[in-house]
Amino acid sequence: MRDLIIDARCLQDPAFARRGIGSHAAGLIAGGRARADIRARCRFVALTDPALPALAEDFHTLFDDTRIVAYQQVTEHCMLLQPSPMTHDPLWVARLLADPSVPSIALVYDFIPHDFPHHYLTNAATRVLYYASLASLRLYDGLLAISEATRLQLESWVAHRASLVAVTGVALRRSMLPQHNPPPTPRAVRRILVPSGEDWRKNPEIVVRAHAMATALQNQAVTLEFIGLPTDATQSRLRTLARHEGGNPDLLVFHPFLDDPNLAALYRACDVVVVPSRSEGFSIPVIEAMAQSAPVLASNCPAHAELLASAQDRFDADDPADLSRRLNDLAADPSQLIAMTARSAAIWPRFTQEQVNARAWDAIATLIDSPKSLSKPAIARHHRPRIAFVSPMPPTASGCADFSERTLQSLAPRADISVFTNTPNPELPPQTRFAGTPGRYAHVSSQFDAVIDVLGNSHFHQAEFDLLRSFGAACIAHDARMLDFYVHRLGLARACAQASAEAGRVISPEEVEHWLLHPGELPVLFLGEIAAASRPLFVHSAITARLITQLYQRTAIVLPFPPYRDFTDAELSEAARARVRSQLRLAPDELIIASFGTISRDRAPGELIWALDMLRSWGLPARLVLIGQASPDIAAMIDHLAAEVGVNVTIIADRDNQSLYRDWLVACDVAVQLRTYGFGGLSGALIDCIGAGVPSVANASLADAIEAPPYVVTIPDALSAPLLAEAIADIVESSRHRPRPLAGRRADLATRNFDIYCAKLMNGLGFS
Repeated sequence: MRDLIIDARCLQDPAFARRGIGSHAAGLIAGGRARADIRARCRFVALTDPALPALAEDFHTLFDDTRIVAYQQVTEHCMLLQPSPMTHDPLWVARLLADPSVPSIALVYDFIPHDFPHHYLTNAATRVLYYASLASLRLYDGLLAISEATRLQLESWVAHRASLVAVTGVALRRSMLPQHNPPPTPRAVRRILVPSGEDWRKNPEIVVRAHAMATALQNQAVTLEFIGLPTDATQSRLRTLARHEGGNPDLLVFHPFLDDPNLAALYRACDVVVVPSRSEGFSIPVIEAMAQSAPVLASNCPAHAELLASAQDRFDADDPADLSRRLNDLAADPSQLIAMTARSAAIWPRFTQEQVNARAWDAIATLIDSPKSLSKPAIARHHRPRIAFVSPMPPTASGCADFSERTLQSLAPRADISVFTNTPNPELPPQTRFAGTPGRYAHVSSQFDAVIDVLGNSHFHQAEFDLLRSFGAACIAHDARMLDFYVHRLGLARACAQASAEAGRVISPEEVEHWLLHPGELPVLFLGEIAAASRPLFVHSAITARLITQLYQRTAIVLPFPPYRDFTDAELSEAARARVRSQLRLAPDELIIASFGTISRDRAPGELIWALDMLRSWGLPARLVLIGQASPDIAAMIDHLAAEVGVNVTIIADRDNQSLYRDWLVACDVAVQLRTYGFGGLSGALIDCIGAGVPSVANASLADAIEAPPYVVTIPDALSAPLLAEAIADIVESSRHRPRPLAGRRADLATRNFDIYCAKLMNGLGFS
């Protein structure tokens, strides 16, 4: 079964949802769902834009599922139905449209902006969007034109590849079908109805001029009645025009807003319907009038000529004298009206919803089982997959950047990697190539079999976040919550809006600011938008994956987080460690307790200092070293507390000195990595310690999220300095810190390494 992905923006946009395009699209989708052969082969999936209003409930019921990005996974089998290719940005669905494995079909209405560019394409932005949309028609496998006139223009102007072009027409709304059709009887012309609109091409002025010029109509006080002209300005302008042309402006009647029953009654009540449009793709008013047995006189545009084959029923849209003569003739000889009605009696039944749907879905059905390849290009070619990788890279001061570099070292032998990054002069592994800064290209192009966006809870990931939300991608989410990114990068108002959406209640700025200080109290993860746009979403903790399913009803793939700093057993031998400790001027008997990574309140530095004081009071020659960046206020807090307690705490803040960071991993005796919150959040620093075989202490939720090996001792999440001190003392007293537990380290790295990580990543992408 294929997912039939339907671009639903025309059903979201108020400018189109309840008008011709939206009405036609909704009727067509409902018709497809009603066909058993289509339902047996397709799931109806709405592709919706979060920037537009949500689908109305009656539209929402037309679909089995919804999604917000056009990006599709390698293993997905889908088809694209585009009901409005000329109304919204075509780049939004470009990846589906360009994918040679995805059959695509579009409904084509008209080329009116192309015909009258001075009226509709009045600035560069509208011209670019229109002609980009026009060019995109060349990429569809099937095109459904609403009229023969549109099909002819399509063949003339669009060099399309479509193997299928069909003409469907547009359906009458069921509410406009006739309840009964009594035989027409001769009657005098007393009321003329003009379906119109505020658009220039609707051309109501010609009817006003013709009516004013027709002496018989003026003498007999024949009313000229308009629908679709609600504004006072337009009504006043047309009355002024009637007066200027010598007519009686009081004979002009306006019906601004009519529901379908009253509209049908008005068609029946009027004696002739005049449709004066200069151009149409199809003419619903002509069909509506015919269905109500109303005689129709329409302009001579191609769409009208299809419906009104007799030249007697058409007039020149720019010749009011011609129309005036025809109206005078009808007033003089009303029997002509019966002949006009008879000529149209067999026309309108071809445009019931059932007839139009049958033509459309018969065409669509031929593409559902298209022989197009069901695999992506690389798989079909038996070539290595082509992957776009979008991430900060070194030398950006980011753990995500370092991790991405190490990931690519193992991923490059498995795929052709193009790296998109905002990092100036990025340091890339061999066998990868720099492809430019992040932009739309990677996400919409068929050049790549998969796109991976790397996201973390910092400002370095703005471009990746924006592109993911707009176009979708596979996503590696490094953090279990994105609170800091939303607040500090997107702003407090946006953070409140997202928190409210995820929590299902209004969240105040005060609550969000409280969470910044107390992240353990977060009720949401700020991962909702990311989860919705990711196909698939990769996370590094089974706990985070469970929370994503619980909170967002999305499935995430868990990748085991490997150490990305490699050490040999020789580098971690006691002799090697002694040399490094000597270089760092550490006394041989000094107990070095280290904590790695950014120093912040949620890493519980206060508990560490109190634990250090206890260890020293127990006679252990302990020294605390914090290797990481600290903000001025955190550094001042640590200095103040250490002085108050009477211990010495060393901060090594040289973040860019990777050699020094490695030296401290080798030199320290015990590492401590704590978090005051859970959610499955990881610690790259604890992974570093595991990779270096450092006996470590971590709180339970952090150790569980990482699935830490036995040489990581856990303490309760309700952090306590005495329990922390006891855990460190137990490691020392049992001599688990000298020598390092190298056998346990080797056992852990056998199941936690980048070869396994990248193999699971490729499998999750669909490249088994």
